[in-house]
Amino acid sequence: MGTDRTYSELIDVKKPEELPTQRHSQYSVVRKAELMKATLDNYPMLSEQLEALGLLFGGRILLVGPAGTDFDAYTYHLAKETPLKLATASLASLSTDADEASQSIRAIFEFARRNAPVILHIRHFESAMKRSEAVVSAIKSELEETTWDRNETLVVSALTDPTFLSPELALLFDRTILLEEPDAEDRTRFFEYFFKDREDIDLGMITETTQGWSFADLKHLAAGLLLNPPAEAGQITAERIEDLLSTIGIEPVGTPSDLQRLSHRVSVRPEGEFSRAQGLYPDDFLDQLYLLAVGEEYHKTQRVIENLNSNMPLSSEDMEFLNRYPFLLQGDSEERLTRLLRAKKTHDRLARIMGR
Repeated sequence: MGTDRTYSELIDVKKPEELPTQRHSQYSVVRKAELMKATLDNYPMLSEQLEALGLLFGGRILLVGPAGTDFDAYTYHLAKETPLKLATASLASLSTDADEASQSIRAIFEFARRNAPVILHIRHFESAMKRSEAVVSAIKSELEETTWDRNETLVVSALTDPTFLSPELALLFDRTILLEEPDAEDRTRFFEYFFKDREDIDLGMITETTQGWSFADLKHLAAGLLLNPPAEAGQITAERIEDLLSTIGIEPVGTPSDLQRLSHRVSVRPEGEFSRAQGLYPDDFLDQLYLLAVGEEYHKTQRVIENLNSNMPLSSEDMEFLNRYPFLLQGDSEERLTRLLRAKKTHDRLARIMGR
Protein backbone atom coordinates (compact mmCIF):
# COMPACT_ATOMS: atom_id res chain seq x y z
CA MET A 1 0.00 0.00 0.00
CA GLY A 2 2.87 2.37 0.64
CA THR A 3 3.27 4.73 3.55
CA ASP A 4 1.11 5.93 6.43
CA ARG A 5 0.73 9.19 4.53
CA THR A 6 -1.06 7.25 1.79
CA TYR A 7 -3.42 5.78 4.40
CA SER A 8 -4.19 9.26 5.73
CA GLU A 9 -5.16 10.39 2.26
CA LEU A 10 -7.75 7.61 2.08
CA ILE A 11 -9.23 7.64 5.58
CA ASP A 12 -9.55 10.15 8.39
CA VAL A 13 -10.12 9.01 12.00
CA LYS A 14 -11.41 11.36 14.68
CA LYS A 15 -12.23 10.78 18.33
CA PRO A 16 -15.67 11.99 19.51
CA GLU A 17 -14.13 14.98 21.29
CA GLU A 18 -12.38 16.01 18.06
CA LEU A 19 -15.66 16.34 16.13
CA PRO A 20 -17.25 19.80 15.81
CA THR A 21 -19.11 20.81 18.95
CA GLN A 22 -21.91 22.49 17.02
CA ARG A 23 -23.65 21.16 13.94
CA HIS A 24 -27.22 21.74 12.81
CA SER A 25 -28.40 18.47 11.31
CA GLN A 26 -31.43 17.27 9.39
CA TYR A 27 -33.65 16.24 12.28
CA SER A 28 -35.35 13.31 10.54
CA VAL A 29 -31.88 11.81 9.93
CA VAL A 30 -30.93 12.32 13.58
CA ARG A 31 -34.04 10.41 14.64
CA LYS A 32 -32.90 7.44 12.55
CA ALA A 33 -29.47 7.62 14.21
CA GLU A 34 -31.09 7.64 17.65
CA LEU A 35 -32.77 4.32 16.84
CA MET A 36 -29.42 2.79 15.92
CA LYS A 37 -27.83 4.15 19.12
CA ALA A 38 -30.56 2.38 21.12
CA THR A 39 -29.72 -0.84 19.25
CA LEU A 40 -26.03 -0.46 20.07
CA ASP A 41 -26.88 0.18 23.73
CA ASN A 42 -28.95 -3.03 23.85
CA TYR A 43 -26.43 -5.17 21.97
CA PRO A 44 -24.24 -6.23 24.97
CA MET A 45 -27.29 -7.68 26.74
CA LEU A 46 -28.43 -9.63 23.68
CA SER A 47 -25.18 -10.63 21.96
CA GLU A 48 -24.94 -14.08 23.57
CA GLN A 49 -28.56 -14.83 22.72
CA LEU A 50 -28.00 -13.81 19.10
CA GLU A 51 -24.88 -15.99 18.90
CA ALA A 52 -26.74 -18.99 20.35
CA LEU A 53 -29.39 -18.57 17.68
CA GLY A 54 -26.80 -18.32 14.94
CA LEU A 55 -27.64 -14.69 14.22
CA LEU A 56 -25.49 -11.59 13.80
CA PHE A 57 -26.26 -7.95 14.49
CA GLY A 58 -23.72 -7.17 11.76
CA GLY A 59 -23.82 -3.40 11.98
CA ARG A 60 -23.44 -2.80 8.23
CA ILE A 61 -25.79 0.04 7.37
CA LEU A 62 -26.83 1.35 3.97
CA LEU A 63 -28.33 4.85 3.87
CA VAL A 64 -30.38 5.63 0.77
CA GLY A 65 -31.72 9.10 0.09
CA PRO A 66 -32.08 11.84 -2.50
CA ALA A 67 -29.20 14.11 -3.47
CA GLY A 68 -28.60 16.80 -0.88
CA THR A 69 -29.60 14.60 2.08
CA ASP A 70 -27.67 15.24 5.30
CA PHE A 71 -26.08 11.77 5.37
CA ASP A 72 -23.25 13.00 7.60
CA ALA A 73 -25.75 13.76 10.38
CA TYR A 74 -26.26 10.03 10.89
CA THR A 75 -22.64 9.15 11.61
CA TYR A 76 -21.96 12.44 13.43
CA HIS A 77 -24.80 11.85 15.88
CA LEU A 78 -23.83 8.22 16.48
CA ALA A 79 -20.18 9.11 17.03
CA LYS A 80 -20.95 11.96 19.44
CA GLU A 81 -23.68 10.29 21.45
CA THR A 82 -22.53 6.67 21.71
CA PRO A 83 -19.58 7.75 21.78
CA LEU A 84 -17.36 6.17 19.13
CA LYS A 85 -14.44 7.14 16.94
CA LEU A 86 -15.47 8.18 13.44
CA ALA A 87 -13.41 7.00 10.47
CA THR A 88 -14.39 8.67 7.20
CA ALA A 89 -13.29 7.41 3.79
CA SER A 90 -14.20 8.61 0.30
CA LEU A 91 -14.24 6.08 -2.52
CA ALA A 92 -14.28 8.90 -5.07
CA SER A 93 -10.53 9.33 -4.61
CA LEU A 94 -9.66 5.73 -5.51
CA SER A 95 -7.07 5.14 -8.19
CA THR A 96 -8.26 4.37 -11.70
CA ASP A 97 -6.02 1.29 -11.64
CA ALA A 98 -8.16 -1.68 -10.53
CA ASP A 99 -5.42 -3.43 -8.56
CA GLU A 100 -4.40 -0.27 -6.72
CA ALA A 101 -8.03 0.65 -6.02
CA SER A 102 -8.73 -2.82 -4.63
CA GLN A 103 -5.65 -2.56 -2.41
CA SER A 104 -6.83 0.83 -1.17
CA ILE A 105 -10.24 -0.59 -0.24
CA ARG A 106 -8.64 -3.37 1.77
CA ALA A 107 -6.42 -0.80 3.48
CA ILE A 108 -9.40 1.40 4.41
CA PHE A 109 -11.26 -1.44 6.10
CA GLU A 110 -8.13 -2.78 7.80
CA PHE A 111 -7.22 0.66 9.12
CA ALA A 112 -10.74 1.11 10.49
CA ARG A 113 -10.71 -2.27 12.22
CA ARG A 114 -7.40 -1.43 13.87
CA ASN A 115 -9.08 1.64 15.38
CA ALA A 116 -12.08 -0.27 16.76
CA PRO A 117 -14.50 0.34 18.29
CA VAL A 118 -15.26 2.68 15.42
CA ILE A 119 -17.81 3.87 12.87
CA LEU A 120 -16.51 3.55 9.32
CA HIS A 121 -18.39 6.07 7.17
CA ILE A 122 -17.88 5.34 3.47
CA ARG A 123 -18.70 8.31 1.27
CA HIS A 124 -19.35 8.26 -2.49
CA PHE A 125 -20.13 4.56 -2.31
CA GLU A 126 -21.76 4.46 -5.75
CA SER A 127 -18.58 5.76 -7.41
CA ALA A 128 -16.89 2.44 -6.61
CA MET A 129 -19.81 0.52 -8.13
CA LYS A 130 -18.88 1.98 -11.52
CA ARG A 131 -15.39 0.49 -11.30
CA SER A 132 -14.18 -2.93 -12.39
CA GLU A 133 -15.50 -6.21 -11.02
CA ALA A 134 -12.25 -6.58 -9.06
CA VAL A 135 -12.99 -3.39 -7.10
CA VAL A 136 -16.58 -4.45 -6.35
CA SER A 137 -15.30 -7.88 -5.31
CA ALA A 138 -12.86 -6.28 -2.88
CA ILE A 139 -15.71 -4.29 -1.29
CA LYS A 140 -17.82 -7.44 -0.95
CA SER A 141 -14.98 -9.32 0.68
CA GLU A 142 -14.25 -6.55 3.20
CA LEU A 143 -17.94 -6.12 4.08
CA GLU A 144 -18.18 -9.85 4.77
CA GLU A 145 -15.21 -9.64 7.14
CA THR A 146 -16.26 -6.46 8.94
CA THR A 147 -19.04 -6.64 11.54
CA TRP A 148 -19.77 -5.14 14.91
CA ASP A 149 -20.05 -8.65 16.38
CA ARG A 150 -16.60 -9.72 15.23
CA ASN A 151 -14.47 -6.54 15.39
CA GLU A 152 -16.62 -3.69 16.77
CA THR A 153 -16.70 -1.83 13.48
CA LEU A 154 -19.95 -0.22 12.37
CA VAL A 155 -19.95 0.32 8.60
CA VAL A 156 -22.18 3.10 7.22
CA SER A 157 -22.41 3.67 3.48
CA ALA A 158 -24.59 6.22 1.73
CA LEU A 159 -25.83 6.51 -1.82
CA THR A 160 -28.50 8.31 -3.81
CA ASP A 161 -29.13 5.69 -6.51
CA PRO A 162 -29.49 2.09 -5.25
CA THR A 163 -29.66 0.73 -8.81
CA PHE A 164 -25.86 0.83 -8.82
CA LEU A 165 -25.87 -2.07 -6.34
CA SER A 166 -26.21 -5.70 -7.24
CA PRO A 167 -28.62 -7.74 -5.06
CA GLU A 168 -25.64 -9.76 -3.79
CA LEU A 169 -23.89 -6.64 -2.51
CA ALA A 170 -27.06 -5.08 -1.14
CA LEU A 171 -27.77 -8.21 0.91
CA LEU A 172 -24.47 -7.80 2.76
CA PHE A 173 -25.92 -4.80 4.57
CA ASP A 174 -27.84 -5.64 7.71
CA ARG A 175 -29.87 -2.42 7.69
CA THR A 176 -31.15 -0.41 4.72
CA ILE A 177 -32.43 2.94 5.94
CA LEU A 178 -34.45 5.19 3.65
CA LEU A 179 -33.90 8.91 4.23
CA GLU A 180 -36.27 11.39 2.63
CA GLU A 181 -36.25 15.07 1.74
CA PRO A 182 -36.69 17.43 4.72
CA ASP A 183 -40.23 17.25 6.04
CA ALA A 184 -42.17 20.12 7.64
CA GLU A 185 -40.60 19.50 11.05
CA ASP A 186 -37.11 19.41 9.54
CA ARG A 187 -37.67 22.73 7.80
CA THR A 188 -39.32 24.36 10.80
CA ARG A 189 -36.43 23.40 13.11
CA PHE A 190 -33.92 24.51 10.47
CA PHE A 191 -35.38 27.98 10.00
CA GLU A 192 -36.00 28.51 13.72
CA TYR A 193 -32.32 27.78 14.31
CA PHE A 194 -30.91 30.08 11.64
CA PHE A 195 -33.52 32.86 11.54
CA LYS A 196 -34.63 33.12 15.16
CA ASP A 197 -33.34 36.73 15.27
CA ARG A 198 -34.75 37.79 11.89
CA GLU A 199 -38.12 39.44 12.49
CA ASP A 200 -38.45 40.21 8.79
CA ILE A 201 -38.69 36.52 7.87
CA ASP A 202 -42.00 34.72 8.34
CA LEU A 203 -40.86 31.25 9.43
CA GLY A 204 -44.18 29.60 8.58
CA MET A 205 -44.20 31.12 5.12
CA ILE A 206 -40.64 30.17 4.27
CA THR A 207 -41.21 26.64 5.61
CA GLU A 208 -44.13 26.29 3.20
CA THR A 209 -42.25 27.90 0.31
CA THR A 210 -39.37 25.41 0.57
CA GLN A 211 -41.38 22.20 0.48
CA GLY A 212 -39.48 19.70 -1.67
CA TRP A 213 -36.10 21.40 -1.17
CA SER A 214 -33.15 19.21 -0.22
CA PHE A 215 -31.22 19.85 3.00
CA ALA A 216 -28.28 21.14 0.95
CA ASP A 217 -30.65 23.55 -0.83
CA LEU A 218 -31.90 24.81 2.56
CA LYS A 219 -28.33 25.52 3.69
CA HIS A 220 -27.69 27.52 0.52
CA LEU A 221 -30.88 29.49 1.16
CA ALA A 222 -29.95 30.20 4.80
CA ALA A 223 -26.51 31.48 3.85
CA GLY A 224 -27.93 33.62 1.06
CA LEU A 225 -30.56 35.29 3.26
CA LEU A 226 -28.21 35.80 6.21
CA LEU A 227 -25.76 37.61 3.91
CA ASN A 228 -28.51 40.07 2.98
CA PRO A 229 -29.52 42.80 5.45
CA PRO A 230 -32.95 42.48 7.14
CA ALA A 231 -35.89 44.19 5.47
CA GLU A 232 -36.63 47.57 7.03
CA ALA A 233 -40.42 47.51 6.81
CA GLY A 234 -42.37 44.45 7.94
CA GLN A 235 -41.93 40.83 6.98
CA ILE A 236 -40.84 39.74 3.53
CA THR A 237 -43.73 38.34 1.45
CA ALA A 238 -43.57 34.99 -0.33
CA GLU A 239 -43.27 36.72 -3.71
CA ARG A 240 -40.49 38.96 -2.40
CA ILE A 241 -38.62 35.93 -1.02
CA GLU A 242 -38.77 34.25 -4.44
CA ASP A 243 -37.58 37.40 -6.19
CA LEU A 244 -34.79 37.92 -3.64
CA LEU A 245 -33.55 34.33 -3.93
CA SER A 246 -33.60 34.56 -7.72
CA THR A 247 -31.60 37.80 -7.55
CA ILE A 248 -28.88 36.36 -5.30
CA GLY A 249 -28.75 33.08 -7.24
CA ILE A 250 -30.45 30.63 -4.86
CA GLU A 251 -32.47 27.94 -6.61
CA PRO A 252 -33.42 24.41 -5.46
CA VAL A 253 -31.36 22.00 -7.56
CA GLY A 254 -31.48 18.83 -5.47
CA THR A 255 -33.91 16.80 -7.60
CA PRO A 256 -34.16 15.91 -11.30
CA SER A 257 -37.42 17.90 -11.50
CA ASP A 258 -35.59 20.98 -10.17
CA LEU A 259 -32.97 20.68 -12.90
CA GLN A 260 -35.63 20.03 -15.54
CA ARG A 261 -37.43 23.20 -14.47
CA LEU A 262 -34.20 25.21 -14.73
CA SER A 263 -33.47 23.68 -18.11
CA HIS A 264 -36.89 24.74 -19.34
CA ARG A 265 -36.37 28.28 -18.11
CA VAL A 266 -33.04 28.74 -19.90
CA SER A 267 -34.02 26.99 -23.13
CA VAL A 268 -37.42 28.57 -23.80
CA ARG A 269 -37.56 32.17 -25.02
CA PRO A 270 -40.26 34.21 -23.26
CA GLU A 271 -43.29 34.91 -25.44
CA GLY A 272 -45.16 37.50 -23.41
CA GLU A 273 -47.81 37.11 -20.74
CA PHE A 274 -49.21 33.80 -22.00
CA SER A 275 -45.76 32.17 -21.87
CA ARG A 276 -45.17 33.49 -18.35
CA ALA A 277 -48.55 32.17 -17.21
CA GLN A 278 -47.88 28.81 -18.85
CA GLY A 279 -44.60 28.52 -16.92
CA LEU A 280 -46.46 28.96 -13.63
CA TYR A 281 -49.09 26.33 -14.37
CA PRO A 282 -48.40 23.24 -12.22
CA ASP A 283 -47.23 19.97 -13.79
CA ASP A 284 -48.75 17.75 -11.09
CA PHE A 285 -52.32 16.74 -12.04
CA LEU A 286 -53.65 16.94 -8.49
CA ASP A 287 -52.18 20.45 -8.15
CA GLN A 288 -54.01 21.37 -11.36
CA LEU A 289 -57.27 20.14 -9.86
CA TYR A 290 -56.66 22.18 -6.69
CA LEU A 291 -55.98 25.23 -8.85
CA LEU A 292 -59.32 24.64 -10.59
CA ALA A 293 -61.17 24.53 -7.26
CA VAL A 294 -59.38 27.58 -5.90
CA GLY A 295 -60.14 29.46 -9.10
CA GLU A 296 -63.86 28.84 -8.69
CA GLU A 297 -64.13 29.58 -4.97
CA TYR A 298 -61.10 29.78 -2.71
CA HIS A 299 -63.02 30.33 0.52
CA LYS A 300 -65.33 27.39 -0.11
CA THR A 301 -62.34 25.15 -0.86
CA GLN A 302 -60.60 26.35 2.30
CA ARG A 303 -63.71 25.77 4.45
CA VAL A 304 -64.28 22.25 3.13
CA ILE A 305 -60.62 21.31 3.69
CA GLU A 306 -60.65 22.73 7.23
CA ASN A 307 -63.82 20.77 8.05
CA LEU A 308 -62.34 17.59 6.59
CA ASN A 309 -59.09 18.03 8.52
CA SER A 310 -60.92 18.64 11.82
CA ASN A 311 -63.49 15.86 11.22
CA MET A 312 -66.30 18.41 11.45
CA PRO A 313 -69.69 17.63 9.87
CA LEU A 314 -70.18 18.98 6.35
CA SER A 315 -73.12 21.15 5.39
CA SER A 316 -75.24 20.39 2.35
CA GLU A 317 -73.43 23.20 0.53
CA ASP A 318 -70.06 21.67 1.46
CA MET A 319 -71.21 18.25 0.28
CA GLU A 320 -72.31 19.72 -3.05
CA PHE A 321 -68.92 21.38 -3.45
CA LEU A 322 -67.16 18.13 -2.48
CA ASN A 323 -69.19 16.19 -5.04
CA ARG A 324 -67.80 18.48 -7.71
CA TYR A 325 -64.25 18.18 -6.38
CA PRO A 326 -63.94 14.71 -4.76
CA PHE A 327 -60.13 14.84 -5.05
CA LEU A 328 -60.16 17.03 -1.91
CA LEU A 329 -60.63 13.77 0.02
CA GLN A 330 -57.21 12.52 -1.05
CA GLY A 331 -54.12 12.76 1.17
CA ASP A 332 -53.68 13.66 4.82
CA SER A 333 -54.46 17.00 6.45
CA GLU A 334 -50.97 18.44 5.90
CA GLU A 335 -50.98 17.51 2.20
CA ARG A 336 -54.42 19.12 1.68
CA LEU A 337 -53.34 22.38 3.29
CA THR A 338 -50.06 22.38 1.38
CA ARG A 339 -51.78 21.92 -1.97
CA LEU A 340 -54.40 24.54 -1.07
CA LEU A 341 -51.79 27.18 -0.21
CA ARG A 342 -49.73 26.31 -3.27
CA ALA A 343 -52.80 26.61 -5.53
CA LYS A 344 -53.78 29.94 -3.97
CA LYS A 345 -50.29 31.36 -4.52
CA THR A 346 -50.22 30.14 -8.13
CA HIS A 347 -53.73 31.49 -8.79
CA ASP A 348 -52.82 34.94 -7.43
CA ARG A 349 -49.64 35.14 -9.50
CA LEU A 350 -51.48 34.03 -12.64
CA ALA A 351 -54.12 36.68 -12.00
CA ARG A 352 -51.48 39.39 -11.70
CA ILE A 353 -49.76 38.30 -14.91
CA MET A 354 -53.01 38.15 -16.88
CA GLY A 355 -54.22 41.45 -15.41
CA ARG A 356 -57.28 40.00 -13.68
